[in-house]
Amino acid sequence: MTSPVPFLTNLTIAVSGNLSDGQMHSDIQRLTERYGGRFEALDIAACTHLVASRRAVDVEFKKVKEASVTEGLQVVSQDWFFLSVEKEMLLDTKKFLLVNPFKRKGQAKASDEKPPAKPPVKSPDASHKKPLARSPPKTHAKIDEKKQELNAIIADAYVGPKTDLVVWLDANNLIWDATLIKDNSTKKSNGTVASYVADMDHLQILYNLKTKAFQFWAHGARPLRNSKSPQVQFEEYFEKKTGLLWENRWDDPKEGQYVFVPRIFEDVETEDTFFPGDGKHDQALSSTHLPSEVYKVLDVIFDPRQKQHMLASIKRISGGRLVNKPWQIRATLRAAQSLLERASEIALDKYQRSDEPRARLLLVLGRCYLALMWNNHLDAPPKWDLPAHSKDKSWLKQERAALELLHNLSFSLDLMENSTKVSKNQILNRAYRGLGLASMTPVKAGTAEYKALANFLSSSVSPRHSFSVEPVNIFRIEREGEYERFERYQKAHSTLVGDRRLLFHGSSAVNWIGILSQGLRTNAQTRVTTESPINGIYFADVSSKSASYCRHMPGDPGSCMLLCEVEVGKKPQVCDVAPPGVIKAMHKQGHISYLAAGKTDYNKWCDAEAVHPSLAGVQMPDTPSGRSNSKIDPKSVLTFSSGRWNHNEWVVYDPAQIRQRYFFQFRTTARPI
Repeated sequence: MTSPVPFLTNLTIAVSGNLSDGQMHSDIQRLTERYGGRFEALDIAACTHLVASRRAVDVEFKKVKEASVTEGLQVVSQDWFFLSVEKEMLLDTKKFLLVNPFKRKGQAKASDEKPPAKPPVKSPDASHKKPLARSPPKTHAKIDEKKQELNAIIADAYVGPKTDLVVWLDANNLIWDATLIKDNSTKKSNGTVASYVADMDHLQILYNLKTKAFQFWAHGARPLRNSKSPQVQFEEYFEKKTGLLWENRWDDPKEGQYVFVPRIFEDVETEDTFFPGDGKHDQALSSTHLPSEVYKVLDVIFDPRQKQHMLASIKRISGGRLVNKPWQIRATLRAAQSLLERASEIALDKYQRSDEPRARLLLVLGRCYLALMWNNHLDAPPKWDLPAHSKDKSWLKQERAALELLHNLSFSLDLMENSTKVSKNQILNRAYRGLGLASMTPVKAGTAEYKALANFLSSSVSPRHSFSVEPVNIFRIEREGEYERFERYQKAHSTLVGDRRLLFHGSSAVNWIGILSQGLRTNAQTRVTTESPINGIYFADVSSKSASYCRHMPGDPGSCMLLCEVEVGKKPQVCDVAPPGVIKAMHKQGHISYLAAGKTDYNKWCDAEAVHPSLAGVQMPDTPSGRSNSKIDPKSVLTFSSGRWNHNEWVVYDPAQIRQRYFFQFRTTARPI
């Protein structure tokens, strides 16, 4: 088997912030190590490059701050990394820099020099080959440097003060932390699963920064009182549960025993965004000042009165599995994400092992994941026994998206739980950072842009609806990476695209946490298999139709809706009620959307450039021209039922066809029909 070109040799790469296009920190780790480089989770000063999201730079995540004052370290976008991998060569960073490299006086410009070469390092997995200390080693400087991160990963189930504790990081940069999962599902006589059941264990070595004492801790285990060192206790417990030595933890799992999954450090920064850290961190959040309009709309989305709706959403999306305390939800989600990422590495890394052992290991990991995240009342779970060489890895992306949404909801739930412990501004600042928007800019009342949007919102109300719609606040929004994804879709489907529309999308307040942080997605609120039909993303050209999905109450300024740029294609398939989408079949027929045609339609559409120059070429209803009976030929309608809606619904099935442009906070007023 051919090995990849080791073009990343001598580079050490870290990541900060949530990446776009479904990419994960573990993707960069896997590819960095595949191509000869070294991935670093915590020690930024040892790196040559930090791959960061734009938001991580804008709000100055801790890793970005550290990188910006480290000589020779370059902060670059994810495009630099993935384009370099695609070409299997190191691209010039000049076009991809997000932060000007730190240089001392008299130092040459960063663009004129290459990053300093680092001595070759062994793969991180080689650390377990080194002999492990049998007695507590002396503390080292890195513990002090990384104490905040190492404190953040102490298990939520640990009972007792955590202020002076960290998870032990030894001199070999090995973090003594392990999550173990076992599939205890029961089966029927025909071999199908009768009940999905998973056992989960978590073990760590904890170090007290004040007393310099070590402690072995395992969830559910009584404290061990013997003369053995914490390291020995940890290793013995690990071997008892898994049948493997700690230094051989990456070997294939033993039949009928626990499976080791590593901790993913991607969520450490994310949780630091949401939860109280040290005093300085809290002061920084307190001193952050968002526009007053942003605070008002965040107050709607993260209203503690939404708590029960949020719990219901978590229960629905997880199929009823995650209904316990917030910390238990987080622990389960971390374990599920770790399992999923280990499965991804096996499934996607063609250089790792031959097909047969790979498929066998995928099956073991898949069974554990299903036992953890599925129950008997869900649709049939995804096929985790895919052949290792299969190109269909869409189930990985789908489950990643579901887990990310559940993470956001659980973090938000914790925000509400802690709303009495910290100031309201701190809560809302964390909430805003957690949404991950590239920008959310209030459109100032009185400007031409505001007047045009407010007029569109109010004048596109249908006379058939018993309420009017008025804006409270309007925001111009941008989700990180969404514009680039939209442009790529346009290029990839150039023969099908050609009609962009400005359309409304309404939803209840609790759903905006997922929609703003992840974008509008198909199957966002359900767990279905890749074989199931794809649910569509629905839009309206009538504001009151979208408002009806927002659980609005007359006079209550607590409702929100989106105005999106949607690529509907040159010839949407006209129907009376949109069916579940089969994308390949639609494309073959030249369609990329459905138009569930209403009985009435606008007489005219116009260019949205009048609202804002960036909307040039996007069509919006010309509301002054009025509405009349639809002129669509009934013979062209693809009939699925005997009914017809009063108003149009536009339905797309690929999130890349959507770009969120404006976010409305609105109120409704009752009026006679």
